[in-house]
Amino acid sequence: MIETMDRTLPRVSDDRPSGWRTSRGFTLIELLIVLALIGIVVAIGIPNLRRARIRANMLEQVRTLKQAAALGRINAIRFGSTVILGMPTGDGVTIRLWANTSSNNNEAYDAGERILHDWVLPRDIKVMADTSRALRPLNGDGKGIVFRRDGVVEASSTKDDTGWGAVILKDTRGNELRISFAGGTGTVVVEMKDPSGNWTTDLRYWRY
Repeated sequence: MIETMDRTLPRVSDDRPSGWRTSRGFTLIELLIVLALIGIVVAIGIPNLRRARIRANMLEQVRTLKQAAALGRINAIRFGSTVILGMPTGDGVTIRLWANTSSNNNEAYDAGERILHDWVLPRDIKVMADTSRALRPLNGDGKGIVFRRDGVVEASSTKDDTGWGAVILKDTRGNELRISFAGGTGTVVVEMKDPSGNWTTDLRYWRY
């Protein structure tokens, strides 16, 4: 009788460390979960980014006007001459700060006078006059703010160092900010129009 040979292959011992797992790719379900998470992040992030840009665009112009007022007063004292901040109204206007050194003292920019700075506002920001706080009329042309040699500010329509003068910034989404300049000290106050149409220093009523 012929003996049957045991053809069973020898068993290889598993020497892999505990916790080791075979490398494999992502499953379809895992990929779908990752894509869903990315979609959620994008859906939340893009609107917030757009809103932040709208606010930043308006507030950047507010900083420009504050800087213009500060430079006007500093340079009036520094150069010992009257300094004018011209504040035209319209879309994408240029706000000009210059030393009024001409002999006629007409408060309009004349050739040869020192331009201290020009600020060009973006075309999507409109500068409007505030009838309740009218700016000082310039003897030469337009309206603006006058910084006297002693640093005293004339900002209102009374042509003296009392009262307030203001402009309103409005963007294409209907957000309105009022920047008011105090006569005498040149203090700047920023207000926003709320849904009821009132001005408030609480800058949280944004439209997107």
